[in-house]
Amino acid sequence: MRPIKKGEHPVDEDGNKIEFKEYKQSRRFLIDRLGRYCSYCENSINANLAVEHILPKEHYPHLELSWSNFLLACTNCNSTKGQKVFNKNDYIFPDTDHSFFYFKYDYSGIVQPSENLNSTQKKHSKNTISLVGLDKLPHKKYSTDWKVASDSRFEKRLESYNNAIKYKNIYTTAKEDSKHLFIPFIIDIIKGSGFWSIWMHIFSDVKEVRDAILYAFPGTNTSYFIKYN
Repeated sequence: MRPIKKGEHPVDEDGNKIEFKEYKQSRRFLIDRLGRYCSYCENSINANLAVEHILPKEHYPHLELSWSNFLLACTNCNSTKGQKVFNKNDYIFPDTDHSFFYFKYDYSGIVQPSENLNSTQKKHSKNTISLVGLDKLPHKKYSTDWKVASDSRFEKRLESYNNAIKYKNIYTTAKEDSKHLFIPFIIDIIKGSGFWSIWMHIFSDVKEVRDAILYAFPGTNTSYFIKYN
């Protein structure tokens, strides 16, 4: 899960805080600052990207128009999270935590807690995975849900993982004097598909590509990755 920094409440040309009369009016500011990506599953979403309330507005009406309570979410993550009431301190959120540290992505296509977590951190990671449905598996072929195909997060995540492996192999086996030509191409693929964390994990030991990925998306909280540089 990409850690993000959405910045302070937006202001107008005169430096005054913009008053949101409806929470949806914050969508453009969030997209400009974070890109068209779900804050949870990281899928690239060109349409139907929702303004998501971290703490549900039905239970916290005073936060319905609060910039600090906004993220962006795809239909699947947003609907799975729904109006659940929870203790935020028992979960991981990309705007307040080093969310990249807490989750593991591998060939299975399943999001899991990272292996280097303590028991409390692992619990928080599992809570978050369950909260937005990152543990949902593909539906049985030819079932009703499979035919509707309303949740493709697993398939897209697995596709991104396999693509990341493929392009890492291409990059690492390329001639040294031509490797740099592949980096813009790789970045374009990531921008188009999303799943920033998967690519960061796969290229974690390839500094030049890893650094390009780190700065490829708007709003990534790069302060967590000082160790890389």
